[in-house]
Amino acid sequence: MVLAARPSAWQVGDAGLPLDQRPLVVSYIRGRSNVDVANYSKSILDACQGVLYVSDASVQSCMATGVRGTSTSFMLAFAQVAAGSGPEVLEKALFEIVRISSAIYSPL
Repeated sequence: MVLAARPSAWQVGDAGLPLDQRPLVVSYIRGRSNVDVANYSKSILDACQGVLYVSDASVQSCMATGVRGTSTSFMLAFAQVAAGSGPEVLEKALFEIVRISSAIYSPL
């Protein structure tokens, strides 16, 4: 699913490049589960390795929010920023994907 939704211009990065020369990624994971949603975030980031980025070390910021529920559902959002981007750029990208995700997707 993630590969199918990945924009065509998305750059996974080159494993031969040092981390500071690869595109950086921020992520937002929102879910409903009967288990702590934060426990899923590492597994989700690991599953996206090789699809969205060479290594999850490229993920510079990850926000995970969730509610307890009897059903399990997740919404994933990722943004890519240029290598070497500072904290202000990463924060702005994270806030933007949270804002857009909240406007597009109904509450879980």
